[in-house]
Amino acid sequence: MRRVLFIGPTGVGKSTLINILINNDATKDAMASPAKADDTAGGQTAFFTTYYDFPDNAYTDSIGLGDHRFEAKNVMKSLKSVLKNASIGYNKIYICLEYGRISSDTRRYIDLITTVFGNNVLQWSSIIFTRCNDQSMTKEKYLNKNSQDTDIVTIIKQINTIVFGDNMTDEDPEMERFLYKRRQDFLRRIRQDLDDTAKQEYFQLSKQNVIARAEKMVKIMFGSIPKITALVSDIKTFAQAIASSMQSSKYRNYFGECSICLGDITDENKPVMTQCSHVFHETCLMKWFGKKVDRNCPICRLNFGQQPKFYISLTADT
Repeated sequence: MRRVLFIGPTGVGKSTLINILINNDATKDAMASPAKADDTAGGQTAFFTTYYDFPDNAYTDSIGLGDHRFEAKNVMKSLKSVLKNASIGYNKIYICLEYGRISSDTRRYIDLITTVFGNNVLQWSSIIFTRCNDQSMTKEKYLNKNSQDTDIVTIIKQINTIVFGDNMTDEDPEMERFLYKRRQDFLRRIRQDLDDTAKQEYFQLSKQNVIARAEKMVKIMFGSIPKITALVSDIKTFAQAIASSMQSSKYRNYFGECSICLGDITDENKPVMTQCSHVFHETCLMKWFGKKVDRNCPICRLNFGQQPKFYISLTADT
């Protein structure tokens, strides 16, 4: 399963991009689910929510740094989410930005992924510029246009590929038909970029200096937090445990954290995927519903009604 991470500021369309990829459809209706703007806050997982296009792809959405839902009081919870996912690894990382000049905040996203995975990660990462009206824009044209801004040039030259596209919608039917064609082309470009990504390329958390890097991650994610030194001991303990276990070596597939029990979901503990592309332990999901006849997803609240089969098994041998 190819694991793809989407990071970037809130409001640039990360969830929308995941939806059109899972649905393989750029219509307005297809852009609305399964990922929603508030899904990353809907469950108990603090930083990541992963959507499964089983069996080929797993798309991970993340809360933007500085997002009001990304609460600094949950420092350890958020850091654990980052480290646990990083210990499993990703085949591809997309930094999603709104088209225009790269802001100083972009450096934080670059710093975060290089701190987690090392500087070499940028050679295989890509930037996706959303809301780009110029359909002929290329990496070379963008570099020429911003040649006087040495900071932008430095960032862009480190990145493997850049995908430009327009993901806007409109209430006017005629304008929406025009924008739909643009979104279709955007979907095609992203899919082509993903297909060009070799599945064997895998970015994982390195064991080297993991404690120091964990502390740096906290500063990148939260900035200056009063009494942060009180957390250093917990950070070190957890970072050491992650470095020693490196969970990815244990499982054929890792499906992230169960938002019900907060435990890891692997092939070995009966993972199931609901109609809304969320994954849970089967036993946790059944306990969550209890004797309820009318059931809702614990994360996005999609109503499954009284359907006898609203999820599928993700166990490797089924």
